[in-house]
Formats: sequence, C-alpha cells, structure tokens
Amino acid sequence: MDITPGGPSCISRGERVLRSSIELFIIYTLKQENLQPGKMKITLEKKSFSWGLTLVCLTGFGLLAFNLVNLYSVADDAYIGFRYLDNWLHGVGLVYNPGERVEGYTNFLWIVLLAPLRLLGLELELASLLLSLPALALIIWAVFRTASTLAGRTGAGVAGVLLVASSTPLAQWTTSGMETTCFAALIALANQQLALRRRHSAGSSLLFALAVLTRPPGALLAAVAFAAAVPWREQERVQALRRLAGPTLLFVAIPLAHLAFRLAYYGPPLPNTFYAKLSGDLPSLIPMGLTYLKRFLVSGGIVLIGCTLLALLERRFYNWVMLALVGQVMAHLAYVVWIGGDYFPFHRFVVPIIPTLAVLAGVGLEAAAQRFGPRGERTLPAGALLLAIVQVGLSYGSLERRALRQVVIARHEREQVSVWLKSHLPPDTLLAVNAAGVIPYRTGMPTVDMLGLNDRHIARAPVGAGGDSQTFVGHFKHDGEYVCSRAPDVVMTSGARLHPGRSAQEAIMQAALNTFPGDREFLLAAECQNRYRPFAEELAPGKFLVLYRRQEAPVVAQAPSGLPSTAEGWFQYGITLMRGAMLVEAVNAFKRSLELNPGHPAALTNMGFALFDLQRYEKAIEAFEESLQKRARNYDALYGLALSHQKLGHRNQAITLWRQYIAEAPNSPWKERAKEQLGLLSITRP
Repeated sequence: MDITPGGPSCISRGERVLRSSIELFIIYTLKQENLQPGKMKITLEKKSFSWGLTLVCLTGFGLLAFNLVNLYSVADDAYIGFRYLDNWLHGVGLVYNPGERVEGYTNFLWIVLLAPLRLLGLELELASLLLSLPALALIIWAVFRTASTLAGRTGAGVAGVLLVASSTPLAQWTTSGMETTCFAALIALANQQLALRRRHSAGSSLLFALAVLTRPPGALLAAVAFAAAVPWREQERVQALRRLAGPTLLFVAIPLAHLAFRLAYYGPPLPNTFYAKLSGDLPSLIPMGLTYLKRFLVSGGIVLIGCTLLALLERRFYNWVMLALVGQVMAHLAYVVWIGGDYFPFHRFVVPIIPTLAVLAGVGLEAAAQRFGPRGERTLPAGALLLAIVQVGLSYGSLERRALRQVVIARHEREQVSVWLKSHLPPDTLLAVNAAGVIPYRTGMPTVDMLGLNDRHIARAPVGAGGDSQTFVGHFKHDGEYVCSRAPDVVMTSGARLHPGRSAQEAIMQAALNTFPGDREFLLAAECQNRYRPFAEELAPGKFLVLYRRQEAPVVAQAPSGLPSTAEGWFQYGITLMRGAMLVEAVNAFKRSLELNPGHPAALTNMGFALFDLQRYEKAIEAFEESLQKRARNYDALYGLALSHQKLGHRNQAITLWRQYIAEAPNSPWKERAKEQLGLLSITRP
C-alpha cells in the first residue's frame, strides 16, 4: 500500500491534526481488514483531500439526525416489555399480571439490558433510547468494516455507511423503545466477525446467540451463516465441520439455557406470542407478506435492494461470507412474507437485515465504480449520498409517514385515557383492552389482553374469521365470551382510542363501529349485554373516552309503558335498545317504525348501523343505500356505507365513498376517522 501525504505544507494546525487522524484511521482499518499490500493507493493531496468526503459523510449523518428527530415515536408494544421489567424489579416475577406466568414477550435480553438503567431510576423510554443509540453507532461501524473488508476498498464501507445512516426504518425503530436496533446490531457485529476472520469464532457465535435471546428470528440468520461455512466439496467438508463444532456448541448452549429457564418458569417450550401470532394457517398470510414487502420497496427499500443486485452482478469473486449475507437476506425476507409481515409502519421486521443490505449495497456500488476507473472511485461517495437522499425522499413521500402520524396520535390518546383511568378508578380495577401496552403500564392495573399476547387462553383459541377483511396481522386471536367470563370491571374496545362525536351517544356508536372481531364477540354475547353498559366521557373537545362498565346486577332494556304507537316512538325505542346493545330487538323496532313511516331516513340509517354491529354487512349496505335515496345529504348513512364496503373487502367502492364523505361532509366530527380509514385502505392495498 502506498500512502502519499502530498500537498502544501502551509496548512492550518487543525487541518494537519484531522489529516493525521484520517491517515491513522485508514492504516488501522486496513490492517484489521488484512488487505494485501499494493491493492490500494490512497493519495492525501490537498486538492483531493477528503474535505468533500467529510462533507458527504456529515450530510449523511445529518440525514440520520433528521430522521431520529422527526420519526421519534415510542411504540405501544414497547410498554409490554416495560411492564414485565417493572414487575420483575418489584419482586412479583417476570410476568405481565402478578400470579400469571405467561411469556408475552420475545425480547428477553433487551429486558435484562434495561434492568440496570431502570434500577438507576431512569424512565424506560429514556433508558431504551440510551441503549438503542449506541447500538445504532455499532451498526454503522460494523457496516463500514464489513463492506470495506469484503470489497477490499474503504469506498464500499463509506457507501454502505451512507445508505444505512439514511435508513428511515432503522432510525424510527431506534426511537421506538423496542429491541429492534439492538437485535440488528448483534447480527451486524456477528457478520463483521465473519468477514474479518473468514471463519466462525467464539465471538461470532456469542453474538449470534445473544441475538437469539433478543429476537427468536436470530436463529434463522445464524443457521444460514453456519450453513454457508460448510464447503461444497466433500473432501473439505469433514475438516470444516470439525472447525465448526466448537463455535456451534457455544452458539447452541446459550439459547438452550434460556429454553430450560422458559420450561421451568413458564411451562410451554415457545413464547405465548408464538401461539397468539403465528399459529394457524400461515400460508394464507403470504399475500399480506408480499404486500408488506412491496411497501418496503416503494418506501425506499428499492435503493438497498437495487444496489445489492449490483453486488451480485458485478462481483467476480464470491466467498462464503458473501453467500452467507445474501442467504440471510433471502431467508429473512422469505420468513417475513411467510408470517404476513407486521402492522406497524416502517417495516420493523425488515430492519434486522438493513445493515446486511447496506453492506451488500456498498460492495455493489464499489464494484460498479471500478468500471469507471479513478473517476468512478472519486465520485462514489457523492453517488452514494445521492442514493441516500433518494431513499429518505421515498420514505417521507410514502404512506408509512402518514401511518406513523396516526400511531403518534393513538399513543397520545392512550396517554390521556391512562390519566383518566388512574384518577377515576381504584388501582385493583380489572381492565380488558386490545392495546395492552401503554394503558396497563401507566395504570398498573391487572389487565386481560383481549388479543392474547399476554393471555394463555386467547393465544391458543382457534383463529376466528370475525367477518373483517381489515383485521391486522397478529390480531387474529380472540374470544369475547371468555373475556366476559373473566368479569373485567372495565372493557375498552377499538384499541382504547378516543372517539369523535357531537354527543356521547355518537361517540358510543363510533366505538361500536370501529371494533376488532373479539370486541364484537364481547358486545354480542348475551351475558355481556346483560352485565355491561357503555359509558362516554369527553376528554377533549369532540373526543370521548368510551368504555363498558360492569354492572352489579343484570340490566335489560325495557319497553316504555305500553308499546309505542307511532313511528317516532318505535324509532326512539330502537335507539334505547341500541344503547343497551340489544341489536336484534333494535332492528325490529326500526322496521316497525318504517312500517308506520316508510320515509323515515333516520330509522333506515340507524337500522343500518345496528345491522353493521351484527356483522350483517350486506343488509347494512341495503339500508344505507335506501336511506341515501330518501335523503341525498345523509352523511351518517354515507359513512356507514363506506365502512360496510370496507368490512366486506370492497376496496375500490370504499375508497370512492370515503373520498366523497371527506369532501362533502360539512364539519363532521367523524372526518378524521374517515381519513384514517382511507389511509388504512391505501396502506393495505394489494
């Protein structure tokens, strides 16, 4: 290697220090990468000195800082792990509810790493960030080292760093409070060890094992890495397997020790989340997984994938480490498609292989630059920066950014709900919720997780169709009658959101319309109808907390003294029955009102909503359409019609109706919810 420190001697002291630091950095890096002498010539003349490269790198890290600030959002699911940790530190065990040993988490190592910071008194949102930011720095360092080593040139490392630093999914999940970035860092560091040593070692095996303790899919990525190290030639295979024996045993020992703990403490060999999310007919989730992958590509992932293809097309020499990295990407993406992806924005399940993609992309860009000679080498950083900017632009222009805004709004509303619950209900109140994160964590109340992540019974319930084409991935398990049998004091449906309305009754109707299948099972169960009554409290102007409170004695809606004799009387009686969740009786009352007054559009509209709550969506559509024929500007009926088509999976009709409602409904309190529904249809488009 020839390093030429040319250039004028009359330069500033600061510049000399910077240049000397860069020289030492390059020498150290190349030494660690075991590059052969003569492979590269680095000229540090002033005219070519990397002030331009420094500016490019600073811009890349500026993109990273921009993403971290603008995409900051702690995920609701992070608070599930926080709750387990706090219960553990308070001496009640590593459990969600005291006395219930259910493993509703899959990030054991992350919880362990957070424990010391929690003992120091830090809030867990801050503690998780203090762990994730160093993990992000390790990812950047590992990408640089790995790409530079595999390509034999530091230009590949610089290109890889620019692409990984500008990744919006990586930045967003760094701030999420979850283990995603830590998991990605462990995989990236393990791959770095493979690239530097060209063999499996105690270090790489330990890192892969820790990754498995952080997220179970780490086992798949490690298996690919070990399989790639086995030679194709039979005469070399025996010796290679002997070399792999020690690292393999070390890798297997640590997860096995954790498995022994799981069997002794929780009982089942797999986490409860496996039964809640992944049991059932997995092949049926492949279309969802393909849609998830498509969303990743159009929101910036195409840049990483495209540059990775360059690595496959341009590289003439393939070693087993490169094959391991490519295999990890392919295997992990296949796994993500198989399980249907995830419902969070910005592709949490793809983040663990983004550093690997950045390494391959850097290698690919370096190989392509070599075709253009020295000019290509000089322009490589600027070209990588341009691709990084394109990647960020695609992300911010995608539907993922809009979806994240809704997640932030939902989190803020759940914080408001938590404050109200804690100030108005005793601490031993038994809650039943779908969003089992921030609300149970803030209130500390015992909780029935209606989606089953932290409930053994619901997690093992059969997958229910629920009549809802918009059910999210991982939200398939439910048992409303079981929830009722637990006799919770308070039940919050629809993800525990605040519901818009001009009155409490409108908000209660809105809550009934936007429910998960398990919510509808609960609301329609006879015992629940007799025991629970809706309650609405306005927490913000036009925004209501809606919950169902358990009554001490059964309460059944009663007819007024004597049966109604007028259309209006039957209409009001139907409204009373709807308030009591007596939906079948309410439909009959509205029908009687229409017999006496066929031109009563409000009766048709409310009958449509009652039919909707009964999941009779085709009949609901007929009622809404007839109501619109009688009164064209009946915006409540238009809202119900759009929602009914959406529930039946009539995407194009629903989009047209939502757009019409948003454009025409004057000052509707349901407009924001309509925009959410339209955004949901756009994000989940096939």
